[in-house]
Amino acid sequence: MGTGFLWNRHTLGYLTAPLPGAEILQKILVENLTNCNSFRIEREHEWDGLYESNRITTSDAVGIVLMIVAQTGLPIRSFHLDWIRLGTNWLDARRLPTSQFQTVNFRTGWSHLQELILGIAATPETVDLITELVVQAPNLKRLDTGSNFNHSSGSVLERLYSANTLPRLHELRLRSGPITEDFLLQFLLRFRDSLRAISLWHITITSGSWTSIFREWKANLPLLERIAVVFLVERHAAGPKKRVFFPSLAGNAVVPETGGHRFDLIEHMNRNEDVINGVRYEGPRMDVALDILEKSAVRW
Repeated sequence: MGTGFLWNRHTLGYLTAPLPGAEILQKILVENLTNCNSFRIEREHEWDGLYESNRITTSDAVGIVLMIVAQTGLPIRSFHLDWIRLGTNWLDARRLPTSQFQTVNFRTGWSHLQELILGIAATPETVDLITELVVQAPNLKRLDTGSNFNHSSGSVLERLYSANTLPRLHELRLRSGPITEDFLLQFLLRFRDSLRAISLWHITITSGSWTSIFREWKANLPLLERIAVVFLVERHAAGPKKRVFFPSLAGNAVVPETGGHRFDLIEHMNRNEDVINGVRYEGPRMDVALDILEKSAVRW
């Protein structure tokens, strides 16, 4: 990618001016595609490889877009990194111009952001980056952070939780990470006055129980309209891993007092039989739906 141009690099690995290829893209975005405010970057190669001057990688492409925002104040409303499909979700953070994230132009352009989807691993090298991209987005409404089979997402939440200010999120999706019940609830309660949708995939709690979490959501998240809980696990230090299933919903997925709204059931093969290990619900009477999940959840 990027062949035919010279890509100058700092000794630390990130791209540095002059960058003729990036300047062409910047001119197109600023002068011609003035309504282009959404970016989705998909990984092209499994690994970033060497730091080269005659080509760029997908991590470099992320750096170029963020560099353009820092130099021009380009307003970004949606930013999506899709790293999941090719078997690796590692972003080379050394290729990003992180020092430019503090510029006035970057803050101005990034302040328009409403959707941030980060299909990358929350590694020690990217935790600071993810935290910075969220904190710098005061109007962010939807956050999807951490990708499948990553086990560092808890550290991202800890960094975000310690931030002085956070955006008023409407939708939060967490994927693949261990966390305690208490901390998960504390984190979600920072958004109790705005949060309308929660999606949890492959989340392991290391203390407490999912039934008590559903009960706390019912009591403390009054604006919830949509939930998805899939591949939930309980694994305490002294005990075995236990997966959470909802077998009783197979016979009746209708949520009472809702005019016929139903759970969307997600099935998975377990020990040669289909089991319900995930549930989605969108509709009225979320309190009733959460009460059903609390009472129907079993651990195997």
